[in-house]
Amino acid sequence: LTFDPLNTTVVDRDNRVLNTFQPSEYFKNLRPKVVRSVPKTILKVISQVLTQDSQCIERFLNWLACIVQYRVNTGTAWVLHGATGTGKGTLINKILTPLFHPSNTSICTMTELNSQFNGFMKNAMIVWVDESQKQEDVRNELIGARIRNMITEPRVPIREMYRDVCMAPNRANFIFASNHQIPVEIVEDDRRFNVAPRQMEKLKISDTEIKAIDTELADFYAFLMHHPADQQTARTPLQNLARARLISNNQTAADLIAKAILEGDLTFFWEQLPSTKPLNDGFSPNALAYEAYRTLLIELLKHQPLTLTRDELYTLFRYPAGRNVPDSSHKFTSFLKHHGIDVEVVWHKKPIPRSVRGINVVWQTDKDWIKECLRLIDAGAA
Repeated sequence: LTFDPLNTTVVDRDNRVLNTFQPSEYFKNLRPKVVRSVPKTILKVISQVLTQDSQCIERFLNWLACIVQYRVNTGTAWVLHGATGTGKGTLINKILTPLFHPSNTSICTMTELNSQFNGFMKNAMIVWVDESQKQEDVRNELIGARIRNMITEPRVPIREMYRDVCMAPNRANFIFASNHQIPVEIVEDDRRFNVAPRQMEKLKISDTEIKAIDTELADFYAFLMHHPADQQTARTPLQNLARARLISNNQTAADLIAKAILEGDLTFFWEQLPSTKPLNDGFSPNALAYEAYRTLLIELLKHQPLTLTRDELYTLFRYPAGRNVPDSSHKFTSFLKHHGIDVEVVWHKKPIPRSVRGINVVWQTDKDWIKECLRLIDAGAA
Protein backbone atom coordinates (compact mmCIF):
# COMPACT_ATOMS: atom_id res chain seq x y z
CA LEU A 1 0.00 0.00 0.00
CA THR A 2 1.07 3.60 -0.62
CA PHE A 3 -0.42 6.35 1.49
CA ASP A 4 -1.08 9.91 0.41
CA PRO A 5 -1.86 11.60 3.74
CA LEU A 6 -3.30 14.89 2.56
CA ASN A 7 -5.29 13.29 -0.23
CA THR A 8 -6.70 10.96 2.45
CA THR A 9 -6.52 7.91 0.19
CA VAL A 10 -4.85 4.54 0.34
CA VAL A 11 -3.83 3.07 -3.02
CA ASP A 12 -2.94 -0.62 -3.37
CA ARG A 13 -0.86 -2.29 -6.10
CA ASP A 14 -3.91 -2.74 -8.31
CA ASN A 15 -4.62 1.02 -8.07
CA ARG A 16 -7.70 0.43 -5.98
CA VAL A 17 -8.43 3.49 -3.85
CA LEU A 18 -9.73 3.60 -0.29
CA ASN A 19 -10.90 7.02 0.89
CA THR A 20 -9.65 7.60 4.44
CA PHE A 21 -11.26 11.03 4.85
CA GLN A 22 -13.24 11.22 8.09
CA PRO A 23 -15.97 13.81 7.64
CA SER A 24 -17.76 15.36 10.58
CA GLU A 25 -21.44 14.61 10.93
CA TYR A 26 -22.13 17.94 9.26
CA PHE A 27 -19.96 17.26 6.20
CA LYS A 28 -21.91 14.05 5.58
CA ASN A 29 -24.91 16.19 4.68
CA LEU A 30 -24.17 17.13 1.07
CA ARG A 31 -27.49 18.94 0.61
CA PRO A 32 -28.22 20.85 3.79
CA LYS A 33 -31.24 23.10 4.10
CA VAL A 34 -30.86 26.71 3.03
CA VAL A 35 -29.66 28.94 5.88
CA ARG A 36 -29.06 32.60 5.04
CA SER A 37 -27.57 33.90 8.30
CA VAL A 38 -24.98 32.80 10.84
CA PRO A 39 -26.57 31.32 13.99
CA LYS A 40 -26.75 33.81 16.85
CA THR A 41 -24.19 32.44 19.33
CA ILE A 42 -21.63 31.43 16.70
CA LEU A 43 -21.91 34.89 15.15
CA LYS A 44 -21.35 36.40 18.59
CA VAL A 45 -18.10 34.47 19.04
CA ILE A 46 -16.78 35.20 15.54
CA SER A 47 -17.73 38.88 15.80
CA GLN A 48 -15.98 39.21 19.16
CA VAL A 49 -12.77 37.58 17.93
CA LEU A 50 -12.82 39.86 14.89
CA THR A 51 -13.56 42.98 17.00
CA GLN A 52 -17.01 43.52 15.48
CA ASP A 53 -15.28 44.55 12.22
CA SER A 54 -17.90 43.91 9.53
CA GLN A 55 -15.35 43.77 6.71
CA CYS A 56 -13.23 41.21 8.57
CA ILE A 57 -16.29 39.15 9.50
CA GLU A 58 -17.47 38.92 5.90
CA ARG A 59 -13.98 38.05 4.63
CA PHE A 60 -13.55 35.38 7.32
CA LEU A 61 -16.94 33.81 6.53
CA ASN A 62 -16.09 33.77 2.82
CA TRP A 63 -12.73 32.15 3.66
CA LEU A 64 -14.47 29.42 5.69
CA ALA A 65 -17.11 28.95 2.98
CA CYS A 66 -14.40 28.31 0.36
CA ILE A 67 -12.80 25.68 2.60
CA VAL A 68 -16.12 23.98 3.36
CA GLN A 69 -17.42 23.99 -0.21
CA TYR A 70 -14.22 23.29 -2.14
CA ARG A 71 -12.05 21.64 0.57
CA VAL A 72 -8.96 23.42 -0.74
CA ASN A 73 -5.99 25.43 0.43
CA THR A 74 -7.09 29.06 0.06
CA GLY A 75 -3.53 30.44 -0.14
CA THR A 76 -4.08 32.90 2.71
CA ALA A 77 -4.02 32.71 6.50
CA TRP A 78 -5.66 34.67 9.32
CA VAL A 79 -4.00 36.40 12.27
CA LEU A 80 -6.24 36.70 15.34
CA HIS A 81 -4.58 38.47 18.26
CA GLY A 82 -5.64 40.12 21.46
CA ALA A 83 -5.91 39.68 25.20
CA THR A 84 -6.74 36.37 26.83
CA GLY A 85 -10.40 35.43 27.06
CA THR A 86 -11.47 37.19 23.84
CA GLY A 87 -12.99 34.07 22.30
CA LYS A 88 -10.13 32.53 20.34
CA GLY A 89 -10.26 29.26 22.30
CA THR A 90 -14.02 29.03 21.92
CA LEU A 91 -13.69 29.53 18.17
CA ILE A 92 -11.28 26.65 17.64
CA ASN A 93 -12.48 24.23 20.31
CA LYS A 94 -16.25 24.70 20.16
CA ILE A 95 -16.82 25.76 16.55
CA LEU A 96 -14.08 24.92 14.03
CA THR A 97 -12.88 21.56 15.44
CA PRO A 98 -16.34 19.92 15.68
CA LEU A 99 -17.39 21.51 12.38
CA PHE A 100 -14.46 20.07 10.39
CA HIS A 101 -13.89 16.97 12.63
CA PRO A 102 -10.90 16.55 14.95
CA SER A 103 -9.06 14.46 12.36
CA ASN A 104 -9.18 17.38 9.92
CA THR A 105 -8.13 20.12 12.34
CA SER A 106 -4.75 20.48 13.96
CA ILE A 107 -3.48 22.62 16.84
CA CYS A 108 0.25 23.28 16.99
CA THR A 109 2.72 25.77 18.44
CA MET A 110 5.30 27.97 16.76
CA THR A 111 7.96 25.57 18.01
CA GLU A 112 6.31 22.70 16.12
CA LEU A 113 5.74 24.91 13.11
CA ASN A 114 9.45 25.70 12.97
CA SER A 115 10.66 22.13 13.49
CA GLN A 116 11.73 19.79 10.69
CA PHE A 117 8.56 17.71 11.18
CA ASN A 118 5.16 18.84 9.92
CA GLY A 119 2.90 15.89 10.66
CA PHE A 120 0.35 18.39 11.98
CA MET A 121 -0.51 19.13 8.32
CA LYS A 122 -1.52 15.54 7.69
CA ASN A 123 -5.20 15.49 6.67
CA ALA A 124 -5.64 19.02 8.06
CA MET A 125 -8.03 21.52 6.54
CA ILE A 126 -7.58 23.90 9.48
CA VAL A 127 -4.23 24.38 11.26
CA TRP A 128 -4.51 26.50 14.39
CA VAL A 129 -1.15 27.92 15.50
CA ASP A 130 -1.60 28.58 19.21
CA GLU A 131 0.19 31.43 20.99
CA SER A 132 1.89 32.46 17.80
CA GLN A 133 4.77 34.92 18.21
CA LYS A 134 7.37 36.34 15.86
CA GLN A 135 10.62 34.44 16.35
CA GLU A 136 13.62 36.57 17.22
CA ASP A 137 16.06 34.12 15.72
CA VAL A 138 19.05 34.25 13.41
CA ARG A 139 17.06 31.88 11.19
CA ASN A 140 14.06 34.22 11.14
CA GLU A 141 14.13 34.70 7.36
CA LEU A 142 14.19 30.94 6.77
CA ILE A 143 11.39 30.44 9.29
CA GLY A 144 9.26 33.07 7.54
CA ALA A 145 9.85 31.47 4.14
CA ARG A 146 8.88 28.07 5.54
CA ILE A 147 5.62 29.43 6.95
CA ARG A 148 4.77 31.20 3.71
CA ASN A 149 5.33 27.99 1.75
CA MET A 150 3.05 26.08 4.11
CA ILE A 151 0.31 28.63 3.48
CA THR A 152 0.50 28.75 -0.32
CA GLU A 153 2.26 25.76 -1.88
CA PRO A 154 -0.13 23.36 -3.66
CA ARG A 155 2.00 20.37 -2.64
CA VAL A 156 4.18 19.97 0.43
CA PRO A 157 6.57 17.31 1.77
CA ILE A 158 5.11 15.61 4.84
CA ARG A 159 7.77 14.71 7.40
CA GLU A 160 6.85 12.57 10.40
CA MET A 161 9.20 10.94 12.86
CA TYR A 162 10.39 7.48 11.82
CA ARG A 163 8.54 7.68 8.49
CA ASP A 164 9.64 8.35 4.94
CA VAL A 165 9.00 11.80 3.51
CA CYS A 166 6.16 11.94 1.00
CA MET A 167 4.85 14.72 -1.23
CA ALA A 168 1.15 15.43 -0.85
CA PRO A 169 -1.51 17.97 -1.85
CA ASN A 170 -1.72 20.87 0.58
CA ARG A 171 -5.24 21.47 1.89
CA ALA A 172 -4.18 23.18 5.13
CA ASN A 173 -5.51 26.63 6.00
CA PHE A 174 -3.70 28.42 8.83
CA ILE A 175 -5.02 30.57 11.66
CA PHE A 176 -2.38 32.23 13.85
CA ALA A 177 -3.87 32.96 17.28
CA SER A 178 -1.95 34.90 19.87
CA ASN A 179 -1.97 37.21 22.85
CA HIS A 180 1.30 38.80 21.72
CA GLN A 181 1.66 42.20 20.04
CA ILE A 182 3.52 40.75 17.03
CA PRO A 183 2.18 37.22 16.35
CA VAL A 184 3.95 36.70 13.02
CA GLU A 185 6.37 38.48 10.74
CA ILE A 186 4.57 40.09 7.80
CA VAL A 187 6.65 41.82 5.13
CA GLU A 188 5.45 44.82 3.17
CA ASP A 189 4.79 42.96 -0.11
CA ASP A 190 3.06 40.05 1.63
CA ARG A 191 0.27 38.26 -0.25
CA ARG A 192 -0.72 35.73 2.42
CA PHE A 193 -1.96 37.21 5.69
CA ASN A 194 -5.34 38.60 6.70
CA VAL A 195 -5.09 40.46 10.01
CA ALA A 196 -8.03 41.16 12.30
CA PRO A 197 -7.84 44.24 14.56
CA ARG A 198 -6.34 43.49 17.95
CA GLN A 199 -9.13 42.58 20.41
CA MET A 200 -8.70 43.62 24.04
CA GLU A 201 -12.28 43.10 25.31
CA LYS A 202 -13.11 39.71 26.80
CA LEU A 203 -15.89 37.56 25.38
CA LYS A 204 -18.92 37.60 27.68
CA ILE A 205 -20.67 34.29 27.12
CA SER A 206 -22.78 32.13 29.42
CA ASP A 207 -22.74 28.36 29.90
CA THR A 208 -26.14 28.25 28.23
CA GLU A 209 -24.72 30.00 25.15
CA ILE A 210 -21.73 27.64 25.06
CA LYS A 211 -24.15 24.67 25.02
CA ALA A 212 -26.21 26.39 22.30
CA ILE A 213 -23.21 26.31 19.95
CA ASP A 214 -23.56 22.51 19.66
CA THR A 215 -27.12 22.90 18.39
CA GLU A 216 -26.14 25.72 16.00
CA LEU A 217 -23.30 23.92 14.18
CA ALA A 218 -25.59 22.17 11.68
CA ASP A 219 -27.11 25.50 10.65
CA PHE A 220 -23.66 27.12 10.52
CA TYR A 221 -22.47 24.39 8.18
CA ALA A 222 -25.60 24.91 6.06
CA PHE A 223 -24.92 28.64 5.97
CA LEU A 224 -21.34 28.10 4.77
CA MET A 225 -22.48 25.61 2.14
CA HIS A 226 -24.95 28.13 0.67
CA HIS A 227 -22.86 31.25 1.21
CA PRO A 228 -21.47 32.68 -2.07
CA ALA A 229 -17.89 31.43 -1.87
CA ASP A 230 -15.51 33.65 -3.83
CA GLN A 231 -12.14 31.89 -4.10
CA GLN A 232 -10.41 34.91 -5.63
CA THR A 233 -11.43 37.02 -2.64
CA ALA A 234 -10.25 34.27 -0.28
CA ARG A 235 -6.85 34.26 -2.03
CA THR A 236 -6.49 38.04 -1.64
CA PRO A 237 -5.48 39.40 1.80
CA LEU A 238 -7.64 42.14 3.25
CA GLN A 239 -5.84 45.49 3.07
CA ASN A 240 -6.89 47.05 6.35
CA LEU A 241 -5.35 49.22 9.06
CA ALA A 242 -4.67 46.25 11.35
CA ARG A 243 -2.57 44.60 8.65
CA ALA A 244 -0.68 47.83 7.89
CA ARG A 245 0.11 48.29 11.58
CA LEU A 246 1.40 44.76 11.96
CA ILE A 247 3.62 45.19 8.90
CA SER A 248 4.94 48.46 10.34
CA ASN A 249 5.59 46.82 13.73
CA ASN A 250 7.64 44.14 11.98
CA GLN A 251 9.91 46.63 10.23
CA THR A 252 13.32 47.31 11.72
CA ALA A 253 15.13 50.63 11.54
CA ALA A 254 17.23 49.19 8.70
CA ASP A 255 14.05 48.23 6.79
CA LEU A 256 12.74 51.78 7.04
CA ILE A 257 16.06 53.32 6.00
CA ALA A 258 16.32 51.01 2.97
CA LYS A 259 12.75 51.86 1.98
CA ALA A 260 13.48 55.59 2.20
CA ILE A 261 16.61 55.23 0.05
CA LEU A 262 14.82 53.19 -2.61
CA GLU A 263 11.95 55.69 -2.69
CA GLY A 264 14.25 58.72 -2.66
CA ASP A 265 12.59 60.04 0.49
CA LEU A 266 14.79 62.82 1.89
CA THR A 267 12.12 63.80 4.43
CA PHE A 268 12.70 60.50 6.26
CA PHE A 269 16.40 61.28 6.76
CA TRP A 270 15.66 64.85 7.81
CA GLU A 271 13.26 63.56 10.47
CA GLN A 272 16.03 61.39 11.96
CA LEU A 273 17.99 64.46 13.05
CA PRO A 274 17.62 64.92 16.83
CA SER A 275 16.08 68.05 18.32
CA THR A 276 19.38 68.64 20.13
CA LYS A 277 22.82 67.75 18.83
CA PRO A 278 24.66 64.89 20.55
CA LEU A 279 27.67 65.97 22.61
CA ASN A 280 30.65 65.94 20.25
CA ASP A 281 33.67 64.88 22.27
CA GLY A 282 35.59 63.78 19.19
CA PHE A 283 35.57 60.16 20.33
CA SER A 284 31.97 59.02 20.88
CA PRO A 285 30.91 56.66 18.01
CA ASN A 286 27.39 58.07 18.11
CA ALA A 287 28.61 61.67 17.91
CA LEU A 288 30.95 60.82 15.03
CA ALA A 289 28.17 58.98 13.20
CA TYR A 290 25.88 61.96 13.73
CA GLU A 291 28.37 64.48 12.32
CA ALA A 292 28.96 62.33 9.22
CA TYR A 293 25.21 61.84 8.80
CA ARG A 294 24.41 65.55 9.15
CA THR A 295 27.18 66.56 6.72
CA LEU A 296 25.97 64.07 4.11
CA LEU A 297 22.34 65.09 4.56
CA ILE A 298 23.22 68.75 3.93
CA GLU A 299 25.02 67.67 0.74
CA LEU A 300 21.99 65.65 -0.37
CA LEU A 301 19.63 68.56 0.32
CA LYS A 302 21.79 71.01 -1.64
CA HIS A 303 22.55 68.88 -4.69
CA GLN A 304 20.28 65.77 -4.75
CA PRO A 305 22.98 63.65 -6.46
CA LEU A 306 21.86 60.88 -8.79
CA THR A 307 24.16 58.34 -7.14
CA LEU A 308 25.10 57.23 -3.64
CA THR A 309 28.38 55.48 -2.97
CA ARG A 310 28.60 52.47 -0.69
CA ASP A 311 30.34 54.66 1.91
CA GLU A 312 27.49 57.18 1.75
CA LEU A 313 24.97 54.39 2.12
CA TYR A 314 26.86 53.26 5.22
CA THR A 315 26.62 56.80 6.64
CA LEU A 316 22.86 56.92 6.04
CA PHE A 317 22.41 53.60 7.83
CA ARG A 318 24.96 53.95 10.63
CA TYR A 319 23.51 56.87 12.59
CA PRO A 320 19.76 55.99 12.57
CA ALA A 321 20.23 52.19 12.81
CA GLY A 322 23.07 52.16 15.33
CA ARG A 323 25.80 49.59 15.75
CA ASN A 324 23.84 46.75 14.12
CA VAL A 325 25.20 47.94 10.75
CA PRO A 326 28.30 45.87 9.80
CA ASP A 327 31.55 47.76 9.30
CA SER A 328 33.35 45.67 6.68
CA SER A 329 32.64 46.36 3.01
CA HIS A 330 31.82 42.73 2.24
CA LYS A 331 29.42 42.30 5.16
CA PHE A 332 27.81 45.69 4.54
CA THR A 333 27.21 44.81 0.88
CA SER A 334 25.46 41.61 2.00
CA PHE A 335 23.52 43.65 4.57
CA LEU A 336 22.34 46.02 1.83
CA LYS A 337 21.29 43.14 -0.41
CA HIS A 338 19.30 41.62 2.45
CA HIS A 339 17.36 44.90 2.61
CA GLY A 340 16.72 45.07 -1.13
CA ILE A 341 19.60 47.35 -2.16
CA ASP A 342 21.99 45.93 -4.78
CA VAL A 343 25.20 47.94 -5.19
CA GLU A 344 26.85 48.09 -8.59
CA VAL A 345 29.46 50.12 -10.41
CA VAL A 346 28.15 53.69 -10.84
CA TRP A 347 29.61 56.99 -12.01
CA HIS A 348 29.93 59.37 -9.06
CA LYS A 349 30.79 63.03 -9.71
CA LYS A 350 32.00 64.27 -6.29
CA PRO A 351 34.53 65.01 -5.01
CA ILE A 352 36.31 63.66 -8.10
CA PRO A 353 34.40 62.10 -11.04
CA ARG A 354 35.04 58.35 -10.88
CA SER A 355 33.41 54.95 -10.99
CA VAL A 356 32.59 53.52 -7.56
CA ARG A 357 30.46 50.85 -5.94
CA GLY A 358 27.06 52.33 -5.19
CA ILE A 359 23.51 52.80 -6.47
CA ASN A 360 21.55 55.17 -8.65
CA VAL A 361 18.82 57.09 -6.85
CA VAL A 362 16.05 59.52 -7.78
CA TRP A 363 15.11 61.88 -4.94
CA GLN A 364 11.48 62.87 -4.46
CA THR A 365 11.82 66.45 -3.24
CA ASP A 366 9.82 69.61 -2.76
CA LYS A 367 11.78 72.79 -3.53
CA ASP A 368 10.06 74.89 -0.87
CA TRP A 369 10.62 72.18 1.74
CA ILE A 370 14.33 71.98 0.83
CA LYS A 371 14.69 75.76 1.10
CA GLU A 372 13.16 75.66 4.59
CA CYS A 373 15.51 72.84 5.66
CA LEU A 374 18.56 74.74 4.42
CA ARG A 375 17.34 77.89 6.17
CA LEU A 376 17.10 76.01 9.47
CA ILE A 377 20.60 74.61 8.97
CA ASP A 378 22.07 78.06 8.22
CA ALA A 379 20.30 79.42 11.32
CA GLY A 380 21.89 76.67 13.43
CA ALA A 381 18.49 75.16 14.26
CA ALA A 382 19.32 71.79 12.71
